[in-house]
Amino acid sequence: MDKTGTPLTNVITDIDGESRNPATPDIGADEFSTDPDDAGIALISGPTMTFPEGINPVFVKIVNNGTNDLDSVRVNWTVNGVPQSTYYWTGTILSGGFLDSVQVGTFNFIADTAYDITTWTSLPNGNADTDNSNDTSSVQNLYPALNGVYTIGGTSPDYPTFTAAITALTNGGVIGNVTFNVRTGTYTEQITIGQILGTSASKRIVFQSETGDSTDVILTYNGTSTNPFTLKLNGSDWLRFQKMTFKGTNTNYARIIIIENNANHNEFYNNVIEGKLNAGTSSNHSLIFEYNNGVNEHNTFYDNHFINGSYGIYYYGAYNSGHYVEGIEIIGNTFTNQGYQGIYLNYQNGFRIEENIITTTTSSNYYGIYIYNSYNGYSIIKNKITGIQQGDGIYLSADGTPTSRGYVINNFISVGEGGNFQSNGLYTYYSDYANIYHNNIRVGSTNSDGKALYLINGGNIDLRNNILANEGGGYVIHANATTLFSMSDYNDLFTSGGNLAYWAGATIPNITTWRTTTSLDANSISIDPSFTSPSDLHVAQNALDSAAVVLAIVTDDIDGDARSATHPDIGADEFGAAATDDIGVATITSPTNDCDFGITEQITVNLTNFGTSAATGFNVTVIVDDTITVTENVGALTLNSAGTQPYTFTATFDFSVQGYHSIKAFTTMATDVTAANDTAVTTIQHFASPNITFSPASPTICVGGTRTIYAYGGNTYQWNVVSSGNNITVSPLVTTTYYVTVTNANGCVANDSIVLVVHPLPVATASNTGAYCDGQTIQLQANGGTNYSWQGPNGYANNTQNPTITNAVALDAGTYYVTVTDVSGCVDSASTVVNVTVCNEICNNGIDDDGDGFTDCQDTDCHNNISLSAMVQQLYALATA
Repeated sequence: MDKTGTPLTNVITDIDGESRNPATPDIGADEFSTDPDDAGIALISGPTMTFPEGINPVFVKIVNNGTNDLDSVRVNWTVNGVPQSTYYWTGTILSGGFLDSVQVGTFNFIADTAYDITTWTSLPNGNADTDNSNDTSSVQNLYPALNGVYTIGGTSPDYPTFTAAITALTNGGVIGNVTFNVRTGTYTEQITIGQILGTSASKRIVFQSETGDSTDVILTYNGTSTNPFTLKLNGSDWLRFQKMTFKGTNTNYARIIIIENNANHNEFYNNVIEGKLNAGTSSNHSLIFEYNNGVNEHNTFYDNHFINGSYGIYYYGAYNSGHYVEGIEIIGNTFTNQGYQGIYLNYQNGFRIEENIITTTTSSNYYGIYIYNSYNGYSIIKNKITGIQQGDGIYLSADGTPTSRGYVINNFISVGEGGNFQSNGLYTYYSDYANIYHNNIRVGSTNSDGKALYLINGGNIDLRNNILANEGGGYVIHANATTLFSMSDYNDLFTSGGNLAYWAGATIPNITTWRTTTSLDANSISIDPSFTSPSDLHVAQNALDSAAVVLAIVTDDIDGDARSATHPDIGADEFGAAATDDIGVATITSPTNDCDFGITEQITVNLTNFGTSAATGFNVTVIVDDTITVTENVGALTLNSAGTQPYTFTATFDFSVQGYHSIKAFTTMATDVTAANDTAVTTIQHFASPNITFSPASPTICVGGTRTIYAYGGNTYQWNVVSSGNNITVSPLVTTTYYVTVTNANGCVANDSIVLVVHPLPVATASNTGAYCDGQTIQLQANGGTNYSWQGPNGYANNTQNPTITNAVALDAGTYYVTVTDVSGCVDSASTVVNVTVCNEICNNGIDDDGDGFTDCQDTDCHNNISLSAMVQQLYALATA
């Protein structure tokens, strides 16, 4: 390209400002001269990141820029400015050619150290190189990669903090598996990990407690509204965190771990991840938080304990041109007391949620597992979900396909604990192609809207070998359409109430009507499964033994016990054949929560025979509030195999004290060796009556007035006058009593009344002592109350009963108004007119009008005479003085 270009009159210099040849310029941006002998270093080809610490060869690429072939050149190089041994190269490089990967030496690279390497050539073919502009190449900030085992924290660590270790990873990357053993301690750090060079399936990074105890290493931070996290995976891949504790302390912003920006193949094993107690529903308190920021997939969570927070795992996912998040696995974890949801997944494909324990005692509105906008080949298997009052055990809005169905298998789900709550065991919403097999689902709520299985739209649901039990009396199945099931059979469909199911607008009372109406469940039964307890859904109901159909995909039960290959049991638990003598208290049916318990309440239990022989003459014991124990014999009552009968104790019990009362009932039979199903336990509540208060507490009005009275302490209010809520507005003419009936949220009722006192109005009077001449004193007078407020002409105001106005003038004349207030605060008003006259005196021609012997001057307006002689005498006296 040297001297082969075309001259352009408007291009006279090159990129470096050097003059162009006016006749034969060079092609390209650089005007250069080709020397016969001209060599250079095109680049430093090694080491390149990632490379190990220690001795590494240094490679360069030599270029022949000269017109002669290159047979020798000297290569000089420095590392961090320190000259290294000169390398003398010999060989052959044709003109315009290059030689890659020429080793010019070795260097010992130390970990966690930045290196700058500079190389250049000289004496090409033994001659001077007259063009030095192309001789040199350099590279900056080379760090050796990590490989092997390192320590964080403690005495003489490799890295004192997580931050220091992650800085080393970020700078150098990895060339093999890297493990950080973290010493015991609390590390208050906010950690962000980006993409680490070199990571892969065979080059993972592990952070773990050195002792193997997750409570020994605590990583915690007080986040902010803009950085509300303790740990953030920002595009990082192939990381594992295990046997550590993660916390966040900010009371408003504490997303403990954030996953974003295409962070994939990360693992969390055996950790404690703890957030704020009673955190509510905001995702600001999610323990794991991922929200539509990149496609973050193939991340797994195994055997962790998620404590508190609002969500255990909040994984919103992302939809990107038909691609949903793949490979999320949540297996073997324990979720305790999240404020809103244990697991929330959205925009997922083929997720796995298996063998998790999800429970809450702190949230009244809770979802154990909530799945939305998800698809294909998912599995929800062997999870235990308990303690939910109001909400859903599993909310499922996910679609499979005929060849990639979803699976809900071998789960324990217990909802509706301790009251009248609207709760659903399994709620499928627009879900298609789901296989629901071998689940134990229990509803304990007495709310009539509670449902073991709630289905809204969707279709191709295969429902087999499940126990669906509503012990609160509500529906077992609620389906809004008749086209939802592709199959339903070999189930136990049980309710303690009068209606078994709801079928597209029709109420189904029992299993017989269910079969004829739906053409489903020909081999299903309807019997109380007699769960061990609300939190333990194992069963020993003989009627369930060997009553299911073989499903090839289900080879074991929730406990890992093998299923019978020919006659499996209905439900999630594969249990042994029933004993000959096996009885128990299945449920305590009464009393239930109430407002009006007294001192002579009776207790009724349902007795179930789990054995194969009829039972009679056994004892039933009840223990109330852990203090009162009563044992009675059932006498002639006979309980056939698989039968259930009620038994009411003849003794009575005192539940009059408001609050909670525990009831434990169990059977005793000498030949009954299966104790696990003998006992039922419940807690009832004697609800408090409404505590009615009024505002104002002692209302009064004056005749003609209006008063609004408020009642508090309940949810609904019924007055003896027209009212739309907790208040009335009234205007009685006489003292009146008003009555209100208040009902609280538990349905408890109380009555109370309040007296509105009506005070009579005072009778106000006003007067004055006039008429008055100017200069005189005006006397106002009022009566009828205890407080007085006067107003009158000339801006007059006064707050005394009988005020005076001295030195009256004409402007003081007019009407004066007084407002009178009595001791009850009632008000009346009155007025009085004041006259003020200006007097003009004239001499009356020396006439003695009043007969006093003196000539008078006469006040023509006021008719008062003044002695002229007396006035003259006074003036004379003053003058002579």
